[in-house]
Parts: sequence; structure tokens; C-alpha cells
Amino acid sequence: MKKQLLNYNFLLNKKIIFWIILFLVFFLFNRRFNFGFFPGNDDLAYKNIGNEFLFWDYLNSRYMNWSARLFPDAVTYYIFHFNVNIWKIFNTMFLLLLCYSMIRFFKYQVLIYDMTVIISLLWYSSFSIFETAFFWATGSINYLWPISMGLFVLIPYSDYYFRNKKIKLNNSNILVNILRIIITLCLSISNEQISIFIIIIMIYFHLFIYNKYKQFSIYLILITVIMIIGILFMLFAPGNAVRYKSEIIKWYPGFDKIPLSSRIKIGVIWFCEVVIVNLKFIFIILSILTFNLMKDSFLKKLFLIFILTVVSLLLLKNPILFEFETINNISFKNPNFNILSGRFLFTIFPFVLWFSFLGMLITCSYLVSKKNKFILTLYLAGILTCIMMTFSPTLYASGTRVLCCFLVSLVSIGFYLFQEIINKYSTNRNYYLILLGIFSIFSFYDALF
Repeated sequence: MKKQLLNYNFLLNKKIIFWIILFLVFFLFNRRFNFGFFPGNDDLAYKNIGNEFLFWDYLNSRYMNWSARLFPDAVTYYIFHFNVNIWKIFNTMFLLLLCYSMIRFFKYQVLIYDMTVIISLLWYSSFSIFETAFFWATGSINYLWPISMGLFVLIPYSDYYFRNKKIKLNNSNILVNILRIIITLCLSISNEQISIFIIIIMIYFHLFIYNKYKQFSIYLILITVIMIIGILFMLFAPGNAVRYKSEIIKWYPGFDKIPLSSRIKIGVIWFCEVVIVNLKFIFIILSILTFNLMKDSFLKKLFLIFILTVVSLLLLKNPILFEFETINNISFKNPNFNILSGRFLFTIFPFVLWFSFLGMLITCSYLVSKKNKFILTLYLAGILTCIMMTFSPTLYASGTRVLCCFLVSLVSIGFYLFQEIINKYSTNRNYYLILLGIFSIFSFYDALF
């Protein structure tokens, strides 16, 4: 009995030490990517607002004249008047919450090993996303904090569906349930993109919980209703029209006059130039994980050809892989236009290659996954948040922070696939983690220096 108690205490202490070290590492990253107050900077604008408006007047003005992202606006109203380390502490906590919540989708107990896997997967993304969505003050409050809260709110959904752990509304966990409702209220008025992403996953869980257990959870329905009311509150805010016109003038003159066909073309080019370029490495690692789970078949061989083609062109630094803008030089209305011409085929090659590769990745991931419908939902919800950007004049001005949801969905999928590989090759658990993390070390080094 004493020996068991000593072992438990050792493991507990080990876990606490790991979380402390991880907190310090994330905190140092927040210090490494410090922000500044300079003319034209959003952080400076929010800092000055407190001197110009009273709090409630400011929120009312934002809702009527700009947007309904009231939770981020409320936070930024106050936080820049405190010591900057306050934001860094909160931001570090949300980073930890994000990693923890992604694991809790698929596991009830979060281990040190799991956190290491999640962090390794995150580093396969472009660091531009981390800089703007995670480590920039205004960006993190608008993206990292809401997505972390959203994944945390989804934990009881996954516990119910995957592990049949129902919500207990009793005195022992009443504080946790009330806290989750408060977090949901804040989340529901934070970010339209993230809200839609979270609501899609909520609806998925409701449908499949009912299909599996033939019942609904009143508590989970309440949380979902709060989210739906929140997104309607944001979408119908009077300030949206004002903001839309202002952003057209500033970022994309004539955007509202672009026909649908041209907008689709612009959206496809943006998806390739921004989404694929910044998430290419995580697409590749997901394809490698998926490939390792596939049974021998023609589809597996075909998928391998796509993987090797993309990886080879990346290693050779062949410019054809990312020459997406050249399609603008093609006039489809030209009477001499020939769909079989070498010039046209050369122009569409990167589009065909990448979209075929992503189509194969999604299809094969679906086929090898036991939780295939959930994995497909994560893919589609993430892609939808990118498609949403094609309706915004800040398509390019928003930068890479708008890829936050898609990144989270891909990392979550990667974690699940990695767990499946560990289950399949349990004797090589640490070996596979080393392989996964080796390139993350280079990203980590590059980020620091």
C-alpha cells in the first residue's frame, strides 16, 4: 500500500513539474514575441480607448458602429492598462487550455506524453499563425482565447458521445457547470468564425448522441442554444454593415461589385496562397500518419504517389508548386483559349496537384479512422471557416490568424491519427514520438533565434 502511494505521489509530482515547465516555456514565448505601441497599431488604439470612452459607451459604440465581438473588446478595453505580464500570464494559460482541450476530445486522462504530441504537431504549422493568432496581444484575445474556450466547452460533448459520461447536475460539480455556461456566454460574443466552427461540432455531437443513446442532454442543449443566440446576435449587429463598407474602402475597393464567379476564383487563389502555403507541412504529416494506418491497396499506392510528388517538389524547392497567381494571366473569354494548351496545363498543375492531394488526404483519413464521421466533421468545419473568408474584403488583410480554426482541427486530427498508430505499434511508442518531434525542434529553434 505504501509503495503504491509513493508511486502515485511520484507520478503526481512529475506531472505538476511538467505543467510548470510547460507554463514557463509558453510564457517565455509570449515574451519572445512582444508587441509594441506605435502609430497605426491595434494595441495602441485599444490602449487609448480607455481614455476616450466609458466602458459601456465603448461597447455600445462597437456594437452599433463596428462589430459584436464584445468579449474581446471588453478584454482589450482594460488589459492594456495593466502590466503587460498580466496578458502574458493569461495568454499562457489559454495556450495550455488549448492543448489540453484538443487531447480531451479523444482521451479522458491527459498524460505528459499526449501534451508532447500535441505541441509537436502544432509546430508543423507556419509560425506566422502563432505570431498573429497566439502571440500578438490583440490577435490572441480575438482568436486564441475564444478557440481555447470553445474546445473547453466541447469537452462534455465528447465525454458523453465517445465515453458515455453524462453530465451530472449535482452539488459536487455545480461550480464547473456554471463556469462552463459563463465561458459559453463569453465565447458566444467573441468571434464569428470560431463560433460557427464550434456550433458545427456541437450539432454533430447532438445528432450522434441521439443516434447512439436515443436521448439528449438538456445541459448540452442549453450550451448550444447560448452559442446559436450569440452568433445571431453577432451576425445581425448594426455595426456589421458599417464595418463592411469601411473595410471595402480601406482594404479591397470594389469588393462588393465583384461577380460570384470572380469571387470564387479569388477565393480559390487565396486558399492556395494562404491556407496551403502556411499549412503545407501539417498536411504532409497528416498524410504520412494516414498512410501508415492504411491497408495494402491500390488507393494506398496512389496516395503514396501524391505524397512523394508533393514532398519531392518541396525538397527541390520547385517554384511550380506555389505558382498560383499565374492563372490571372489566362483569359477564359479569349477566342484562342485552348484547354489543352501547354501554358494552361502548366498553370493549373499546382491547383490540380494540391486539391487532389487534399482530397486524397481527407478520403484516406476518413477510411482509416474508427471515429471517421467526427474526423470528417473536423475537416469540413475547418475548411468552412476558410471559405467564410471569401466573403470578406479583409481576405488578404487579415493575414494568417484567420487559419486558427483550421489549424486546430488539423492538429486534433493529427493527434487522433497518431494515437491510432501508437495503438497499432505499441512497442515503438517513444520511437514514433521522436520521429514526430524531430522537425518540431528545428521550428522551435528558428522561433527563438
